[in-house]
Amino acid sequence: MKRLFLILTVVFVAQACESPADVDLRSAIPTMVVDAFINNLNEDQQITLNFSQDFLNDTAYQPVEGAVVTVVNEADNVTLGFTESSTPGVYVWSPSNQRPTIGAVGDDFTLVIQFEGNRYVSTTTLNRSTPVEEILFYEEEEPFSGDKFYEARVTASDPEGVGDSYWFKTYWNGEFLGRPGEINIAFDAGLSSGNTIDGQLFIFPIRIGINPTGDDESYELNDVVRVEIHSISNEAFDYFTLLQIQTDRPGGFSELFAQPLANLPSNVSVESSSEHQVLGYFSVSAVEELEVVFTEDLIRVSED
Repeated sequence: MKRLFLILTVVFVAQACESPADVDLRSAIPTMVVDAFINNLNEDQQITLNFSQDFLNDTAYQPVEGAVVTVVNEADNVTLGFTESSTPGVYVWSPSNQRPTIGAVGDDFTLVIQFEGNRYVSTTTLNRSTPVEEILFYEEEEPFSGDKFYEARVTASDPEGVGDSYWFKTYWNGEFLGRPGEINIAFDAGLSSGNTIDGQLFIFPIRIGINPTGDDESYELNDVVRVEIHSISNEAFDYFTLLQIQTDRPGGFSELFAQPLANLPSNVSVESSSEHQVLGYFSVSAVEELEVVFTEDLIRVSED
């Protein structure tokens, strides 16, 4: 009887757990979201402005149209105007013969967005990057199936001097690897500011962080792989670290102990009003890059 009583108790508890719960989620006031990651390459620079929306709203983001967007290079006091493109909410600055890039390493920049009587401002510095030396490929084997696949590894070194931060961006046949698990950042040659590894070859997790993370995805012969190393500020490094925590969530039982979801801190402020908030980030990067076509001569014997 005791066993039957326990079984019935478990059944009743399980049924009780299935009872629907109505949660009243209040709608949030839309907030401007600034996506302003630009660089010193001789190509169009893009800043995207959208409004935030409720967590459970799966419709397209509402663009911020009609804003006045400028970036001031404080080194030579030149104002670069970003013109709204044919895509609503996307503002573009194009280089010219007189101004082939947005600026040089060491220049300070100020972002100014004026919209509906409010002035949004942010400042940052264009820091140094480091060259991509080579991209090689290693034949590996799946632990249980024995299937073969190729793993790419990038070779690059952090220059001497503590305090450099980087964002490694990888493109596979022209497509940016942008999943949460593919965010590949470095502080000096390591993974965090708390354990500085300075002036050395980037550690192994960073070197293999240029691979796609999807199931059954790996590089194949004749693929085009490009790796860009973007310099970022230490504050931007912290921003990406929090972004990884918020977005790269495995789900399941481990979520019981995960950090709660929250808006990321922004380096953009609203000068004209204390009542308005803003999300997103402004960053200006120096970029070093290397593109290769995966051919057999780039295959190496595994270092492991």
